[in-house]
Amino acid sequence: MKNKDATKQQALMEASLSLLHEKGLSAFTKLLVAKRAGIATGTVYLYFESKEKRLDDSYQWVKKAGLDALIGQLDHSQPYPALMKELWIRFLRCCLEKEPEWYLWSNSNIRLIYT
Repeated sequence: MKNKDATKQQALMEASLSLLHEKGLSAFTKLLVAKRAGIATGTVYLYFESKEKRLDDSYQWVKKAGLDALIGQLDHSQPYPALMKELWIRFLRCCLEKEPEWYLWSNSNIRLIYT
């Protein structure tokens, strides 16, 4: 089996997320994801054996990136009000700068909270 290239994998994740955000699950085909990522369609099969796996991996990638952006290198020695302020600033900045990813990330968390 071929080794997976981290650059291609990130391109696939970003393409998957932007297609999900723009056009929904119906546009989440291997052909459209590959075209958006700028790679060969066959390469998608190397990284994801199914649509479900691609969707699950995209979700997990967003969750990890979201947590890294929010709490990565956070100074936990700060007083609680300063810590909360920093978390809110980071959250809002990410929502504004990374719209497709954070739309999926924040909406999935809202659904988890209210279900």
